[in-house]
Amino acid sequence: MPRLSRPIESLRPHYPAIVIGSGYGGGVAAARLARAGVQVAVLERGREFLPGDFPAIESAFTGEVQVDVPTPAGGAQLGSPTALFDFRVNGDISVLVGCGLGGTSLINANVCLRPEARVFADPRWPAALRADLATRVEAGFVRAEAMLRPTRYPDGLPQPAKLRTLIRAGKALGLASGPLPIAVNFTEDRETAGLRQQACKLCGDCVTGCNHEAKNTVAATYLPDAHAHGAEIFTQVAVRRLERRGSQWLVFYDCPGVGREKFGAADMFVSADLVIVAAGTLGSTELLLRSKEAGLRLSERVGARFSGNGDVIGFGFNQHDQVDAIGWGDRPYTPDTPVGPTLTGMIDVRGQTDLDDGFVVQDGAIPGAIGRLCVGGLTAAAAAFGSGGPSTIMGKLAAAGRGLVSVIADDAYVGALRNTAAFIVTGHDDSGGSLYLDEGRLRVSWPEVGSSRGVAQINEALARVVRSEGGTYVPSPLWTALMKHALITVHPLGGCAMAEDAEHGVVNHRGQVFSGRRGAEVYDNLLVCDGSIVPRSLGANPLMTICALAERNLELLAEARGLTVSTAPAQAAPLATHDDPTGVSFSEAMRGHFAVGETEDCARGEARGKAEDSPFEVVLTVFCRDLARIVRDSQHCAGMVGTVDAPALSSAPLTISEGRFNLFVENPGADATRNLRYRMRMHSREGKTYYFDGVKVVHDDAGIDVWADMTTLFSTIHDGEGPDAPVLGKGIIHVQLGDFMKQLGTTQATGAQLTAAEQAAAVAQFGKFFGYALIDVYGKWFAGGSHGPTQG
Repeated sequence: MPRLSRPIESLRPHYPAIVIGSGYGGGVAAARLARAGVQVAVLERGREFLPGDFPAIESAFTGEVQVDVPTPAGGAQLGSPTALFDFRVNGDISVLVGCGLGGTSLINANVCLRPEARVFADPRWPAALRADLATRVEAGFVRAEAMLRPTRYPDGLPQPAKLRTLIRAGKALGLASGPLPIAVNFTEDRETAGLRQQACKLCGDCVTGCNHEAKNTVAATYLPDAHAHGAEIFTQVAVRRLERRGSQWLVFYDCPGVGREKFGAADMFVSADLVIVAAGTLGSTELLLRSKEAGLRLSERVGARFSGNGDVIGFGFNQHDQVDAIGWGDRPYTPDTPVGPTLTGMIDVRGQTDLDDGFVVQDGAIPGAIGRLCVGGLTAAAAAFGSGGPSTIMGKLAAAGRGLVSVIADDAYVGALRNTAAFIVTGHDDSGGSLYLDEGRLRVSWPEVGSSRGVAQINEALARVVRSEGGTYVPSPLWTALMKHALITVHPLGGCAMAEDAEHGVVNHRGQVFSGRRGAEVYDNLLVCDGSIVPRSLGANPLMTICALAERNLELLAEARGLTVSTAPAQAAPLATHDDPTGVSFSEAMRGHFAVGETEDCARGEARGKAEDSPFEVVLTVFCRDLARIVRDSQHCAGMVGTVDAPALSSAPLTISEGRFNLFVENPGADATRNLRYRMRMHSREGKTYYFDGVKVVHDDAGIDVWADMTTLFSTIHDGEGPDAPVLGKGIIHVQLGDFMKQLGTTQATGAQLTAAEQAAAVAQFGKFFGYALIDVYGKWFAGGSHGPTQG
């Protein structure tokens, strides 16, 4: 599968359209805008994963977990900010979402289930949308199905034991049951969105990411389609807030994990004529809350109507028959005992007299990467707060024997764990949660949500299912008296709910954001397109509804702007692959002064700048993307991103673009001299562009001058976009010792899925190149020559 993302240093300063996020809503927006001929950039905070990159073993899994936990000081972030599994811990209801190119589609079970029609009769949906159900909304579902290609588990494949068990339990309880529509490919070499896909291996590891090119994620459908039609996709770009500039938008962002925060660096920005916010329920709501805090006029309902979609999880521990609900991880696959996709079947308990009493029970699979962790965990949980179990003496003895086998073997594929079922239920709640910022971190408040009648009913239904199979029912470890019956959801909705006006919601029926506290006026070039706009629980897995609403919103947007969305078959772009070789990055701060009007001499500019109190500070991140090429090439050219603080140019920090860094290039005008060159454009929030040209001159003068040479940047600022523009001013900026020590801590290897040893080797190779370059210039000093210190 081709790599879709570009390096962040190629991000342009302005785009006609920007899509923030790359999940279902973002994928639809990017593909439809690109097909309409709009130049669009997609900004995703996570990394790009290709098949083979996803964790299959325990150690790899733990490295892909980030946890945001509340503390008395406001909160703490554990793990990498770009780890795949983003777990937000809250006292009432916690949330798990995906972080990567493709959003949560990377780690969900791809269930393409439509909600009951009655869901859309709720007056919380705007009247214009309800009037469109048979037309634009239905067309949205159809287009989404055509792209995601859901299918049910084929009759010709061996039936997974967990599916067989679920269907049998449903029949025993007199409930409708059968296979689910899932966006999984069961056919070899099928083409989706211009990409070749393989058949599902039935390994059960869908929710830790598909390593077999069989899962129809957004990264395998909508995003390749967008890319093939010209969309530019960027990863590891965390958007913080939006700001209005005339009729345009400034999108403020940072690059997580590169160390810019060590220097107190300002956020960077890119401008756009149109912005589609599709960062997911949590991300989009957090973005609008931050923007509101910064002064953007929005509805007071931002953060309201949060829903967990009635999610409940539970386990049927140690049932009397094999369930085989543990994914294979890195184990050799055994075709005659398939686990099947993570979710394969359902017991359908919808169609109740009261809509909100309906729900669906779906069979689950625990991914192999965490299977062993569940041996002790589920065994202890079953003993502590499990209910039910075998009713006969022989059944009890058999269950005890299986439990002993699991514990002694510490193996999830034998004994009690092999006979354990996992369930996820989607149902309804009252959408009564609230999202808010606490010390800059997003939190969920929903007192006693886990004590509702609906949650208790669902857990009782799961207990009946498990009892019918002779097992012990184990509810979510959070849904206990000790944890005050807290919940966890993997289907968060709401926070930017659609409504008729700003008094009741955040966006209108088109997804356009209301531009004040009251009334129906909107920002017509700011839309939200993801699960956050859904105003109520769905009682079904939400991905199809999110896609259908996004398809409708983009259709309306295209019509309003006179755009024609191409319907030609998707084809992979000829130059679709962007390599991700081993490289190195580091962040660097330099501080000094410059003077406007000094066009000849950098030293005079520095002196005048000090006298006139005209500081000039930069925080740059240098990306040596292909270390082998950079070392080999005589220009040693790398890319840069960053910010500039220069009050003489703008009252707010400027953002750089087209940054180029040349490391130790020869100076054609001086022998035994190397230059470190920094060239970049600088963009102010007011729309003004400047050009920066700086050089560090590395030359072995008398005395010990290596520190001064390596930390002194002679700087020239041009009043325009390039080096041919008039010189505006000159000065000198320096690397200070404290900043240099911080810089050392930011040096790290880059590239796809590097081991710790490979990372260390890359940094060592960069250090070796750096050291040899210094020796080449200061060789006499290192050897104790005439320019070195006096020898005794």
